[in-house]
Amino acid sequence: MTKIARKQRRTFTLSQKSIRFIEEIRKQNNVESTSAALEEVIEESRRRRELEQLEESVGRYYSSLSEEQQQEEKEWGDFGASELSKSHEQ
Repeated sequence: MTKIARKQRRTFTLSQKSIRFIEEIRKQNNVESTSAALEEVIEESRRRRELEQLEESVGRYYSSLSEEQQQEEKEWGDFGASELSKSHEQ
């Protein structure tokens, strides 16, 4: 089943600089409309923000670990990396 995105018509006032930027994105990405180009810019910004929030969350998690727990995490990471390296050699 295809999910149909609901869209709402909105009117915004943008600077000429912003309009030129959106038009540049539209042309570079071969997007058919300015609205679609603006949607791409917003989605990219949203994904970047979510990634930053995830990285902050992971950083807080690792900062909260004791030195013993950090060492154990490092050992697991080293083990995983060595196993991954072995699987690529085959």
